[in-house]
Formats: sequence, C-alpha cells, structure tokens
Amino acid sequence: MSSIKYIDFSPGKITCNNLDFDPMLPLNDENIYLTDDMLQVLYPNDYILDVSWLDEKRGFLIEIVQGDEPEIWDSPLLKKQCKDLKSLEKTLNEYVNIIRTMLAQAKSSTCK
Repeated sequence: MSSIKYIDFSPGKITCNNLDFDPMLPLNDENIYLTDDMLQVLYPNDYILDVSWLDEKRGFLIEIVQGDEPEIWDSPLLKKQCKDLKSLEKTLNEYVNIIRTMLAQAKSSTCK
C-alpha cells in the first residue's frame, strides 16, 4: 500500500484528494483513477500545493503556486514531474516542508 495517504499536509487543508487509489493499479492512461485533478492542498498566505496527472509518458505534475488569480498557474513557484508513486511521495514530502519553511519565514518577518 502506498504511504501517500499518511503524508501530513498540515497546516494545509486538503480540498481535493484523488490519490487514494490502489497503488497496484498501473500508472497509465487506462487507469480511470488518474485525472487532471489528483490533489490540491490550500495553505495560509494563499499557497497551493497541486498534483495533476498529465499522461502516461509524463506522469504526475506537482506544483506550488501562490495566489488565486488564474495566471498563477503560468508561473508556479516550484514544479516537478514524477513518473512513479515513490518519487511522487518523496516530492510531496519535500514540497510540504518547503511550504512550511516559507510560512515560518513569512511569520518571522512580520513579527519583527
């Protein structure tokens, strides 16, 4: 079983989670559980962690964006493609930690 469902996304709020599928299913375009909207987590300061399924050749796209305007998706703060669940899990953990660091830095700069 994939351990993606055990990732702690705090202090984010999960607004969409389609990653809870059987990890034994193939990661290809016939897998009906793979969609454009796989995961979205909203964080303070308008940070968004987003996972999309692109296609069988490119795999998952993981992005961090900030803001609520449509054009934010054209210039993500970070973006990475992963072709398997293990690298997806590693990247999600890495990106959650990056968001937490950015939030802590923003909080410390406002407290001065």
